Amino acid sequence: MRKLILLLALMLFSSFTVIYAQPYDVTFQVDMNVWMVMGEFDSLLQEVRITGTLTDPQWSPGTAPILTDDDGDGIFETTLSLAAGDYEYKYLIGDDWGQDELQGESNRSITVSGVEVLDPVFYWNKTEPDFPAVGAGKIALRLTVNMSRQRQIGAFDPSTQVVRTAGSLQDSVWNPGEAPDMVDDDGNLVYTVVYEVDTSETYEYKHLIGTEWGNDETNNRSITVGLNDTALVPVYFNNEPYDPDFSPDSVNVTFNLDMSVRTLEGLFDPAEDSVVVAGSFNAWNGSNDNYFTYNPADTVYTGTWKIPGNQDIQYKFVINADGEVWESIDNRSSSIGDEDIVLPVVYFNNDSVVSEIKDGNIEFIVKMDVLQELGIFDNAVDSLQVRGDFNGWSDSEADKSLMNQDALDPNSWFLSVPFVQTPSDENKFFKFFVKINSGIDTLWADGYERPSFHGGGNRTVTLDDETVEVYFDDIHPDWVIESDEYVDVTFSVDMRPAMDPNIQGEDLVFDPSTGDTLWYLCEQPTWAAVMGWEDSDEMKYLYFTDEDNDTIYTATLTVNSAELSQPSFNSFMYRYAFYDQSEGAWISEPSGFSNFAYRVRYIGQDAARSFPVTPWPMPIDTWTNKEIKTDQETDPYQSYQDYLETDIRDGNSGLAKQYALQQNYPNPFNPETTISFNIPIAGKVKLVVYNILGQKIKTLINTDINAGKHLFKWNGVNENGVKVPSGVYFYKIDAGKFTDIKKMVLVK
Repeated sequence: MRKLILLLALMLFSSFTVIYAQPYDVTFQVDMNVWMVMGEFDSLLQEVRITGTLTDPQWSPGTAPILTDDDGDGIFETTLSLAAGDYEYKYLIGDDWGQDELQGESNRSITVSGVEVLDPVFYWNKTEPDFPAVGAGKIALRLTVNMSRQRQIGAFDPSTQVVRTAGSLQDSVWNPGEAPDMVDDDGNLVYTVVYEVDTSETYEYKHLIGTEWGNDETNNRSITVGLNDTALVPVYFNNEPYDPDFSPDSVNVTFNLDMSVRTLEGLFDPAEDSVVVAGSFNAWNGSNDNYFTYNPADTVYTGTWKIPGNQDIQYKFVINADGEVWESIDNRSSSIGDEDIVLPVVYFNNDSVVSEIKDGNIEFIVKMDVLQELGIFDNAVDSLQVRGDFNGWSDSEADKSLMNQDALDPNSWFLSVPFVQTPSDENKFFKFFVKINSGIDTLWADGYERPSFHGGGNRTVTLDDETVEVYFDDIHPDWVIESDEYVDVTFSVDMRPAMDPNIQGEDLVFDPSTGDTLWYLCEQPTWAAVMGWEDSDEMKYLYFTDEDNDTIYTATLTVNSAELSQPSFNSFMYRYAFYDQSEGAWISEPSGFSNFAYRVRYIGQDAARSFPVTPWPMPIDTWTNKEIKTDQETDPYQSYQDYLETDIRDGNSGLAKQYALQQNYPNPFNPETTISFNIPIAGKVKLVVYNILGQKIKTLINTDINAGKHLFKWNGVNENGVKVPSGVYFYKIDAGKFTDIKKMVLVK
């Protein structure tokens, strides 16, 4: 009996011992937001850990538990099972000492006595970013940009290049050469800079690589500051996020450049000059040392670059002679896959003809009739310049830039620019530029014109042309909409590409269900000035809606109004942008310096200053992620003729809403595509698919249809439900007296 009692006592003691040693779950939380804003922590590239006497082995950073931030609020946490007792610990960034918190200070401590979720603490107990002292009436503005993606794709080398921020927040406004270098003290590719700015102001700016324009972000950024020091959340350069799944594998890309024409013209000396390539893969570095070798027999230069694969690149060739001579054409582009590639031989500037080299002059003449009438340019006090590749796109050479006013015609400005030893047929790129002194500059801050006939792109002229005479912005006096005529215009855009994550990207999709809103971006500063609009990439003047949920968004704009009571003009240069409500960011169609980086459309005219149709229905645009926009028109008279021809073909009275068959989307396609069409009158509609031999493949519609916009999908099968092979197909619509045919391509 005594032995039994002793055994029970031992069992009870053992049980009490187990209960006493039971571990408790303790959740630790650390707030990294301040550290992220300061650019000293990047959650995609760096880890935050916890170590101390509570880890095994103790105080070992390399094996310390990693904290995670599943909800993306900047607070990282982990749960450890700990026995009751006292512990010391600290947080650190990375897996080694050096970026650990509380250096030279007491460690954190905890007494564990049960399950517990600790309140978040700030890393290194820093509750707000550091700011330098600033002057009275000023605040400190901290900007932060993450360069990890640019480094990932080889477009940025932190060992040789600098990152800067330039904009209206500088004393020397928009001068990258005088902007301070951004800093990255811990080498995590997150760069910061602090500017001293005025309170309660709005500033525009952009980040750039280097000290000059050329490798800067595509779009301006903006910030409205208040009365307190401000630190912005880090952004990715050009809003291109780091890709954790990116393959660093590189391929050899071989470039071939034929310099024979340039050599025969006497503009290139193989004995003295050299050739390089500069592009998105080397941060547009025209002075790099990857010089090409050449074959004296044909003067073809060859150079090979090691470039990360599976990306689209842009580039130009550069002659390193007495200074850098860049190609004056639009950027070249190539798609690089996962295998080595040899690009075809091309000529410098794509010029394959030996030109006459001569001295000469080009007479530049620009007419300001329309802008004078509109009241946004005053010939008496304002002035004109011509800027181009022949004067460094500046007015530093007065004899090549400052224009003269014609004494007999005050609306006409002219300048004769001399050229020495220049190929007679070589394109010279230029635009006209206004210097406003009359006070309108608050509305018209960007003095460069946006020529309608070039979609906003640069004009070109050769020495053989001798003279160029145009209206500013290509706006003809016949196109003026007089102040007593109120004209409406309706814009429409197909937003399906913006809703497709395979096209737009997962993080950039247009999603109206989350509050995303679509807007019209005017890209013609003169037109914005007439309307009284602030010229920015975040303008909210024309809002689009989709009442019938067919993904075709529309908006109607009154060009003139009783409030404005002044004339306007009939040329619309624009692109689209939406505001991502969940991210608090603008997503816009890309733009650039190429021709037709913007859309150009007109209200149809039947005579000078006559606009017989209002509201005028613009053709349906399609959202695009390409810089060059294919939605273009040539002039308002042609727009009106196209409108009438469609109506006559429809058998309508002349001003009814148009029938239209749209291009299928996507095209090419696999496995299905969508065909859209408009019919203004209810009736029988027949929509049939044919092969290239004219044989009927599939009848999609053969029934009565209500008036309106309609979408129909074809999944690539014939009448028997069998999938058809890859190839070219045609689809034909018959609706009333309207017939149209379009081509589509099935690719498998």
